[in-house]
Amino acid sequence: MRVRTTAERVVGQRQTRLGALPEWDLCDLYPGRDSEALTRDLARLAGDAEAFRGRYQGHLADLSGAALGAAVETYERLQETGGRIMSFASLVHAGNLADPEIGRFFQTMQERINAVSTTLLFFTLELNRLEDGDLEAKEADPALARYCPWLRDTRAFRPHQLSDEIEQLLHEKYVAGRAAWTRLFDETIADLRFSIRGKELTEAEAIDLLSDTDPEIRREAALAIGEVLRKNARTFALITNTLAKDKEIEDRWRRFAHPISSRNLANFVEDEVVDALIAAVRDSYPRLSHRYYKLKARWFGVDALPLLGPQRAVARGRGPADPLARSRGNRIVGLWGLLARARRGRRAVFCRALDRRAGAARQGVGCLRTSDGAERPSLSAAQLSGPGA
Repeated sequence: MRVRTTAERVVGQRQTRLGALPEWDLCDLYPGRDSEALTRDLARLAGDAEAFRGRYQGHLADLSGAALGAAVETYERLQETGGRIMSFASLVHAGNLADPEIGRFFQTMQERINAVSTTLLFFTLELNRLEDGDLEAKEADPALARYCPWLRDTRAFRPHQLSDEIEQLLHEKYVAGRAAWTRLFDETIADLRFSIRGKELTEAEAIDLLSDTDPEIRREAALAIGEVLRKNARTFALITNTLAKDKEIEDRWRRFAHPISSRNLANFVEDEVVDALIAAVRDSYPRLSHRYYKLKARWFGVDALPLLGPQRAVARGRGPADPLARSRGNRIVGLWGLLARARRGRRAVFCRALDRRAGAARQGVGCLRTSDGAERPSLSAAQLSGPGA
């Protein structure tokens, strides 16, 4: 009879201790995927969006400050309903990326909300075409004044706004473009299995072992993760390169000076400030990284921390050219380095996917997207400040 090693017992105990994991209670959003409340909200949202367009399209410049304030308030309500639907769909999908029925539900919700947001797209485009003086005069009315912060944020992208037809095309294609590639990445990651000590672990379980107290378990987990990622590098490279090219094309059309410019504009910080920050951090790399790893080695009671990836690479004859297992001095680089530096369990992949999905509601309801997905903040009165708020 084969006796299990200590490391194998630890891996098994971890899985046993987890047991039946808790699930999100999303009833505060909707009771379920087939709930009457969700069906009712979808139908009402589509009808209200059409009515909103019929009432206001082409007429914003003629509205008084009070009337425009009422229009923004209605738009806010439509945004909140669409955001509620997409938040529910996104969280349901994030809870089980491998279920095809849930995937179908998530895709359907994305498409239906995208159709509604296309109907509403005219609103922010027309707002951005209003002259500054005309808008300032309208903002004197308290009904519109309370929305001044949102109007300021929305109009910050005026120099990069394209024609209505192109904006609509980019908006409608989002579901079949960037969103589809992002979903492919998420579901591919979710389907990966990592063989560690006779167990087939998910990505979350494997990454959890990177923080185990046993160094041998950490080592084997790291090597297994690197091996699986290496085998899937071609798919991940295609996803990354496609998204990068998609961003480059839209950046060029919108006349953003640098790849980071759209994100900086969304954060209301100048490119020069961010460039100075990046330069300062890079200049400090040699000092900070070596000090950090020396301190960590001292805490572990060793002279130097082992580099997991290069040992495996040299043993297999792949050498330093392997993008998944390459080192420079005390620094691990490449795809494995990105994963190793995260060291926050699911934060490396899972929570970032949640962040993107939480932003899907903002994309989905008629706001002007920037080329790197830096949507303007959702319009919510609770987040607004200013006169009349």
